[in-house]
Amino acid sequence: MKFCEYCGKAFDDEYDTCPNCGAKLRPLQDGEDEENALTITEMMALGLL
Repeated sequence: MKFCEYCGKAFDDEYDTCPNCGAKLRPLQDGEDEENALTITEMMALGLL
């Protein structure tokens, strides 16, 4: 699965860009799923970006 950090949705590996917003998708990391992956907005709020 791949994850869009902008709209917070997960998609099949066949997609390289998000069908919703057009942002580049990244692979979900081990132990990460759509429910616990951080979006760009959440990373900025936490000071990670």
